[in-house]
Amino acid sequence: MQLPSHLNVALLFRYLRNLSSLSITYGARHLGSKYERVAFGIMISDANNLEDCIRVSKSLVSLGLPGNMIDKDILQRMMKSLILNTSITQLDFSHNILGDVGARRISKYIKHTRILTHLNLCDNNIHYDGSRWISKEIKNNKSLLYINLKHNRINDLGGAKMCEDLQNNNVLREIVLSANSLGHQFCEKFCDLIKKNKVLCNYDLSCNFIEDTDGSILLGIIQTLPHLTMLDIRKNKIGSSNLLS
Repeated sequence: MQLPSHLNVALLFRYLRNLSSLSITYGARHLGSKYERVAFGIMISDANNLEDCIRVSKSLVSLGLPGNMIDKDILQRMMKSLILNTSITQLDFSHNILGDVGARRISKYIKHTRILTHLNLCDNNIHYDGSRWISKEIKNNKSLLYINLKHNRINDLGGAKMCEDLQNNNVLREIVLSANSLGHQFCEKFCDLIKKNKVLCNYDLSCNFIEDTDGSILLGIIQTLPHLTMLDIRKNKIGSSNLLS
């Protein structure tokens, strides 16, 4: 549904007392070239209203805020409420502009939460520094089952650091790292990760820079690891003969 306004979400929480799932994108459709910038993205007043609702809600389980141009400053306004909330288990911040500073603030949330199971940070301009902070806190997190870091700017070094941090995590089940900049360094540490971690069994590594040699090594290793249920390495630099072998 498209509602062309910045409705105070407090009204939703007031009249829908058992609201368990909420996804909001502040924007407009079918405007062509004649549009105003203010029609897109969350406003500070929206963030303030949402912050109050998140803090007091006891029923909200899933919160989605995709494509709202949320930056590190808007996120900062919401952080305290997110940390204090005791019901949200699924959080979607995809297609925003959190950057590395925003990723570090999200990492503080990961450190404190005991209930979050699903986190989507797809397409948020997160580079090495941001990924480093996130993986550091996931290392000891006891609730997160799924994290999506697709379409960011995580480089080889950041991916390798993440593999090291995840070796002893015994909770996470699935990670999406597609469309980043992962290559040889990442693959070396990834081989260690999949041998040691028998709980994390679903990996999406598609659309990176994994080359033939590393691809052959990976394909050889996974045949000896029955705990793996999904490894997506499509659209890398691996020849079709390796993928089909």
